Amino acid sequence: MATRRVDAALLTDASAILCGIVTDKDLATRVIAQGLKHEEPSVSRVMTRNPTCVMGDTLAVDALQKMVQGKFRH
Repeated sequence: MATRRVDAALLTDASAILCGIVTDKDLATRVIAQGLKHEEPSVSRVMTRNPTCVMGDTLAVDALQKMVQGKFRH
């Protein structure tokens, strides 16, 4: 994430199905705030599993409404 200068990464399983997302907030609240060393936790331990998502044909306003209701940025 640092190399690509992004604050979120989508995670997929072996079948390329979305299974999680890891964000800067996940790292701050689940790694840094808990005092874990960066070598200790695996991504699967700190990621948000089964994130809420929309399909490609979803209207932008509907996607934004879902984000507001869910209180998330990505």
